[in-house]
Amino acid sequence: MNYHIYIDESGNTGNIEVNEDLSWNYGVQTHFALGAICVEENKQEDLKEKIKEILHKYDPQLGDENELKSKAKYRFKEELFEKLIDILISYNAGVYFDVANKKYKVIMNMVEYCIYPYYFYKNMSEMLEVRQEKINAATDLYNRMKEEDIKKFIDLCQNTGEEQDIIESFLEFLFKLRSLYTNSKSKENLKIQINIEKIVDFIESKDYQSLSLENILPVKDYNNKGTKESFLPNVDAYNNLIGQISQFGLSCLDSIYIHHDEQAQFSQVLFDWSDVLKKRGCNIKNVEFCNSKGDILIQVCDFFSGNILRLYKEINNKSFLNRNDRELVALLKPFLTRCNIVASNYEQRHFFEQCKISFRKTPIPFRN
Repeated sequence: MNYHIYIDESGNTGNIEVNEDLSWNYGVQTHFALGAICVEENKQEDLKEKIKEILHKYDPQLGDENELKSKAKYRFKEELFEKLIDILISYNAGVYFDVANKKYKVIMNMVEYCIYPYYFYKNMSEMLEVRQEKINAATDLYNRMKEEDIKKFIDLCQNTGEEQDIIESFLEFLFKLRSLYTNSKSKENLKIQINIEKIVDFIESKDYQSLSLENILPVKDYNNKGTKESFLPNVDAYNNLIGQISQFGLSCLDSIYIHHDEQAQFSQVLFDWSDVLKKRGCNIKNVEFCNSKGDILIQVCDFFSGNILRLYKEINNKSFLNRNDRELVALLKPFLTRCNIVASNYEQRHFFEQCKISFRKTPIPFRN
């Protein structure tokens, strides 16, 4: 069976950084969301026509000249949510979302490369055994690590200077990270101290040269201008979504055709990662970048992604939901249950509890 996946995002992409004044460069856009609609090839054109029929009842130009947008204040938004959800379910379309806390993503990279590096583990099975430990460590650091120390890690990862200078900065950061755990005697924190010591030994003995400097720090991507970028939220979200759809929604014999909203900066990055995903078992046949104005399913992705991201942020800023929020959660619940959250333990659990959705673990991304 051939499947077509339509993808759009909400929230700014680009490097995640800490400014000189220790503020984050993303301003109020603390989170990023990516949405995907997966539909069987023999149903996609009919589904698109049915969606346009629904939209044209509200506005004859909606979905054509007037794009369906998440930021638009439609007076019929709630009714439209309900009708679009019903039509997508009736066509057995898989709908997936990935929502990530940008600061947490940086901390998770810190944990992945400075506490539990992939080269310490022989296979995926061993890596899965420490998965919860990684999440616990990332949540702990997210809550108590100073912004100035996070900045040091980001600057280290983006350093393009001499190798010896980068190694010295890496060791200096590892010593700083280790100091955060020296007063703790918990079993988990003692293990973290031991792991950091092992990395220090690995670096100081120059064993890292068997991997190269490039592979002991977080993966860097090249944008369309050939410039190196770090911590791109859209790349991990893309890999998570395609990996999730491939692992849980399709069989190994099914072929995937991806239609992503236009990417002025990152189309080459996503082409490159699509090749990696192919090697890891995702049967991707083609990836194309489309103008959303010409594709109604990409517009529907935008509509849901932006609204789910706003709802997510609203929920995490409140202890209790008001009536409007509860009604929106009830409408979107069929899709919220497939929402992958990349954030601290507390943030994830608060969202799922407020939505009355069973908590589930984040899928392992195809990244290392």
